[in-house]
Amino acid sequence: MEIIIRKKIAKNKPLLDNNEKKSIWKRARGVLKGDENAVSFLNNIFDNRVPVYVSTITETELLSFEGMDLKEEELIENILRIFSIIPLDSNIAKIAGYIRRTCSLNIADSVIAATAIFTGGTLVTRNIKHFRKIPNLAIQKV
Repeated sequence: MEIIIRKKIAKNKPLLDNNEKKSIWKRARGVLKGDENAVSFLNNIFDNRVPVYVSTITETELLSFEGMDLKEEELIENILRIFSIIPLDSNIAKIAGYIRRTCSLNIADSVIAATAIFTGGTLVTRNIKHFRKIPNLAIQKV
């Protein structure tokens, strides 16, 4: 899962109540168990109230796991409520098209990278290999 973080809190960005975030995050940690780097990184983000964005492509990827049951789907939807989901619009599509054309990435990765560039955020991912070749994209490995 790729997320996008910002150093400053964006204007008009909806933030969940901290108690609600903690409750959802407690359940999410169970999903990420075994990946202490991801848990530690995300704990730090939530403790410091850093705005977090997710591309609609990431939302689609998370909700498309084969064999997912309704309980898992509900958990993922609750986790996604912690983040601001950035819809794919024409501006992001233009950036993604340029990235795909010049960096030979697949459409999904191109849209995720374009979303990070559009929001001015840092792309946080386990897979930096594909994203390294994109100019003007801030990346952080988790």
